[in-house]
Amino acid sequence: MEQHAGDAPATRHAVAVDLRDDWAAALSAAGFSADRPTAWLAEGILYSLDEPAADRLLATVTRLSAPGSTLAFDHFEVGPSLRTAASAVDPTFTGLWQPGPADPGAWLERHGWRPDVRELAEVAARFGRAVHPAYASRPGAEGRSWLATAALPGTAG
Repeated sequence: MEQHAGDAPATRHAVAVDLRDDWAAALSAAGFSADRPTAWLAEGILYSLDEPAADRLLATVTRLSAPGSTLAFDHFEVGPSLRTAASAVDPTFTGLWQPGPADPGAWLERHGWRPDVRELAEVAARFGRAVHPAYASRPGAEGRSWLATAALPGTAG
């Protein structure tokens, strides 16, 4: 790894906080600076939020983001086969899934972000990978799944 040694252009600090609490205050208390561009990763969370909760999350991320910030996330619709599989593990799991944003691109745009939203099947095919049949681009697919990135317009500074 020596060949990659050098000054890090960014720092990462883990802040353990429940998103139902005032997580923005916890970030600030840990030294987060909202006036600098930030890279956000919301992996594995949107499908556990209803639309109002997803809106609150993105509104907070937007408020804490300087121009030039980026956001990446995954999101999928929960179909019958996934509900059946989850229920087989623990029947209470199915109650954890919520719809999240129905149209991730429009959702990002409403909050001022410039989105790049791709169907998971499209991205997987580009890399020679398979996706679960419930999310394949074919008749009989149970739902849609997305990988998204977005940029907050403006000048990074």
